[in-house]
Amino acid sequence: MTEAILIKGRLKRWQTYIEYIIDSLFDPQKECNVRWLAWVWVAVLLIAGVYFWGKFFNWGRIPFDFHDWAEVNAARIEFVRNAVRSGQFPLHMAEIGHLRNLTDRYMSIPDAILAPQIVLLFFLKTGPFVYVNTLILYFVGMFGLLQFRKKYSISLAAFTWLFLLFNFNGHLTAHFAVGHVTWWGYFLIPWYFLLIFDALEKEPGWSWITGMAFILFLIFLQGSFHIFTWLLLFLGLFGLTSWKRFWLAIKTGLVALLLSMVRILPPILLLGKFDTEFFGGYSSIQELLMAMITMKPVSQSMPVVGLPGSSPLGWWEFDIYVGLVATLFILYFGVICWFKDRDYYPHFQPLFLPAITLFVLSIGELYSFVRILPIPLLSGERVSSRIVIIPFILVLFMAVIYYQRALMSGRLSRVFQLASIILMLVTVNDLWQHMRAWRVTTAVKSFRYTPVDLTIKVVGNHPDSPYFWIIAIGAFISLATGIFLIYKTLHENPKVTINISE
Repeated sequence: MTEAILIKGRLKRWQTYIEYIIDSLFDPQKECNVRWLAWVWVAVLLIAGVYFWGKFFNWGRIPFDFHDWAEVNAARIEFVRNAVRSGQFPLHMAEIGHLRNLTDRYMSIPDAILAPQIVLLFFLKTGPFVYVNTLILYFVGMFGLLQFRKKYSISLAAFTWLFLLFNFNGHLTAHFAVGHVTWWGYFLIPWYFLLIFDALEKEPGWSWITGMAFILFLIFLQGSFHIFTWLLLFLGLFGLTSWKRFWLAIKTGLVALLLSMVRILPPILLLGKFDTEFFGGYSSIQELLMAMITMKPVSQSMPVVGLPGSSPLGWWEFDIYVGLVATLFILYFGVICWFKDRDYYPHFQPLFLPAITLFVLSIGELYSFVRILPIPLLSGERVSSRIVIIPFILVLFMAVIYYQRALMSGRLSRVFQLASIILMLVTVNDLWQHMRAWRVTTAVKSFRYTPVDLTIKVVGNHPDSPYFWIIAIGAFISLATGIFLIYKTLHENPKVTINISE
């Protein structure tokens, strides 16, 4: 009898402890009393991401003989690798087919990869570099997400939704699958939005301008010319809707352009030569919603040509799969709650119109009106469906904030907590199945074989005064702007103290 009572007491204590752990997943205040939980939880998420991208990229053993791996980016990375290992600047590419047959001037291509991480190519081959560089940027993005969690006291449960849907959505995996590694800059977007949120909560100064300009510049260097353009467009819309920040947005945009001149000026040599045919975006809002819940394998994702109303684009240009559960999560907490309960977070309201505007521009031919403007950066976007990822991420941030508010309302039961965990696991399975359908070793089977010999992607530098001069002028403007920004930031905060106790 006594032993049975002891066992029952132990079971009761274990039940209480498990319930407290579950509560700590949903309540940041209770989480503070179980300090090991956050470290272990975040570590598990990080390792899960490393494994996810390892499986996706076949641990760096990527078959490059299909689509844009063969036609564009594998060859370009190998060319940069040859330049790094031979101690040369990656200026002229000996074979111009991988520069769209436009030029041999590598830096004249706006989405050419020139990120600081290219130094790793001295030690890594192209395939392993793609995987390792993805992990580097994945970690950088993760730190941004963790800053967001800290800033808004987000629980581990809510953070997990953010982690899953930001890192593994169909937009990112589908683009990576077909060789669009110039989407690497995507992982820096959390830092961009953290600064946008800061601008809504306090008076920004030169340190804010400097941070935003350098983030945009780093995004550009990843080859993410398109993402750079979308974020500039969002910044401009933000200035219009938050009129107190209008001149801040204009000044920041101009400074970001000046800082990026080393990458902006060389493509001027090719103005009028780029293919500017516009393909449009989603055919309707319904198609966008279907893209969030419909998992199309690569074999069913090829462009259909010749049929009335068909698109010449593959499904990877529309895929933004997150699964039905996650779609409902985003729509309810990120759209309905944000609009319905906007009085709870009034400082976020200036972001509503920019998000809607970019969302609308991703539908049909509407972006063509933006292309009318005589601005080369804006006219460089030919597939407007891609733009939807910017409002998607913003709405995702809002969904997590409003979900956390619901968790802290005190009205949610233990059943809701358990249901949330189960639904989260359903989403994990949805995203994992999408990854399996789109990983490079699966995707290659559905494309036409395109042979590519990486051993001949070598540097072919030669005298080219106009090209050299425009690079030098761009580099000078970028360097001068960088020095100016650092000076203004230090002058704004002349005394920097370090509190060791922190």
